[in-house]
Amino acid sequence: MKSDIEERLLAALELPHRRGMIGGDLREQVAFCASYQSVMDPVLDALGREDRCFRAVDLGTGGGLPGLVLAMLYPVSEWLLIEMRTNRAAEVERASLRLGVSDRVTVLAMEAQVVAHGEDREQADVVVARSFGPPSLVAECGSGLLRIGGSLMVSEPPETTEDRWPTTGLKSLGLSFERSESVDGATFAVMTKKQPLGLTIPRLPVRKGRDWPS
Repeated sequence: MKSDIEERLLAALELPHRRGMIGGDLREQVAFCASYQSVMDPVLDALGREDRCFRAVDLGTGGGLPGLVLAMLYPVSEWLLIEMRTNRAAEVERASLRLGVSDRVTVLAMEAQVVAHGEDREQADVVVARSFGPPSLVAECGSGLLRIGGSLMVSEPPETTEDRWPTTGLKSLGLSFERSESVDGATFAVMTKKQPLGLTIPRLPVRKGRDWPS
């Protein structure tokens, strides 16, 4: 990441960091989010987005990560940042204004399951997630927002199990596991949307603890 972009991000995110919306060391958090780029570039090439013009969604953006970092790294991309807590969503929107990306970054203070039944349903080229929830919830919401051929990229926890992304569960959501990739100490799972979803997916009413669809 270029130093000028990093410094702009640090300045814009200092307030949400100070208010506890972003944990840990801010510079380290921004650098971690930038590592998505190494995984995303091959995905965009496969999608035919060599110009890096694409539509993306950040599930549960919290204080704006990784969505705002990636919006800065891909200056012609369009982003939808979903954060159900209204105070955090408002702060992320203000951060996008400070960064000068509000013309191509939309922040929604809604549940992702609900968003996936609206006008953004199955429209995104890429969905990213970091600490959003259990794999079943990430996959269900991510698939609801991805177009056919799009990719879901998930930052994995340090300790993972082999059955974290079960083939049968992913297939029920139109997804296929592609690969797990490590970059600078971070691990990412990459999945591809293969089939459209049934109209009842993501399932409503909103529930955080749902398992994979049967």
